[in-house]
Amino acid sequence: MESISLLHVPFAQLPGEARTLLHIFAVAAIARYDFVCASPLELAPRVETMWNEKGLALGDISDAHRMTALFKSYSAFLLSNQTGQAIGINHADELNDGA
Repeated sequence: MESISLLHVPFAQLPGEARTLLHIFAVAAIARYDFVCASPLELAPRVETMWNEKGLALGDISDAHRMTALFKSYSAFLLSNQTGQAIGINHADELNDGA
């Protein structure tokens, strides 16, 4: 039997404290790596999407370095994807290749 901390929990079912901590990690990564995010309203769906796409579990939140690195790579992917879409390049498979 797998530990509950190793099983993926959909973002919508996370405790409020866990979602808050994820947003703190995201804001820290944005500040640390100079990513631009116009508003908290833009950040919330990105955090949820990353969590669900990566299939993360509650136990993952306890590793601050790993979470910050995930937000860094995910934010870089989003920026390159947005730039690529603007010039007609599709980066859809790159996120899963880096996992």
